[in-house]
Amino acid sequence: YSLQVVPQHRDEQGRLESVVVATHNISMVKHAEELSYQDKLTGLRNRNYLESRGDSLVNEDLPVSVIMVDCNYLKRTNDIYGHEMGDELLRRTASVLRRVAGADYLPMRLGGDEFIFAMPGFHSAAAADVARRLIDVFSRPFEVGGHELTVTPSLGISIYPHDGYDLETLLRNADTAMYQAKEIGRNAFQFYSSEMNSKSLDRLLMESNLRRALNQNEFVLHYQPL
Repeated sequence: YSLQVVPQHRDEQGRLESVVVATHNISMVKHAEELSYQDKLTGLRNRNYLESRGDSLVNEDLPVSVIMVDCNYLKRTNDIYGHEMGDELLRRTASVLRRVAGADYLPMRLGGDEFIFAMPGFHSAAAADVARRLIDVFSRPFEVGGHELTVTPSLGISIYPHDGYDLETLLRNADTAMYQAKEIGRNAFQFYSSEMNSKSLDRLLMESNLRRALNQNEFVLHYQPL
């Protein structure tokens, strides 16, 4: 309940004689707010919740570790076995993330097969320990609908304040590190480094140049039999 007290009447000396007290039941408002912070499929916290806590996470003197988790092969499960089994695999994945997190921090689902841990007070060594535990628990296949399904995570880690002073920057850098982990073979984790941005820009430039060269017929094929 919320309580509002409004002065209503004063005597000739200005002394308060009466007030109006209004109460409002805000249970429905709180319930709606709670639902807006929850991912319907997995029951985890969602992007709305993360954004609502963003400022409080990075406005303290403590380090904050952000781990971006991309669960490879979830999309392939949808394509091969259908969305019902894919959804069940997502729920199993969420359950594993909760178990690894324990009571110390909350895993969140950003969307699709991407999850995130935002962990106040965790320095790089502690974040690496969490990443190793995640890789270890995902090394065992899930049994879903009579099938053994494997999820191999790629994890990217950024640390406040070293890798960014706001949540948006930390998320972007963790995402960059996560794609680097994919490139080295998946089932791995990488810490963010500034050199990763340079490599990403070089790759985008190369892709752009290749597309332009194809459109302008600038490739020449040379054939040499061996």
